[in-house]
Amino acid sequence: YEPFLIQEGYIKRTSRGREATEIAYKHLKIPRPKTQGLFD
Repeated sequence: YEPFLIQEGYIKRTSRGREATEIAYKHLKIPRPKTQGLFD
């Protein structure tokens, strides 16, 4: 399923693994978690 989700823009590859995109959160109708900065 992963290649399809990446192709459709629901997840993206990062150096830390896979990350859900804004499109995925909107589709699932859930709020995106707040990201923490380096010193938070």
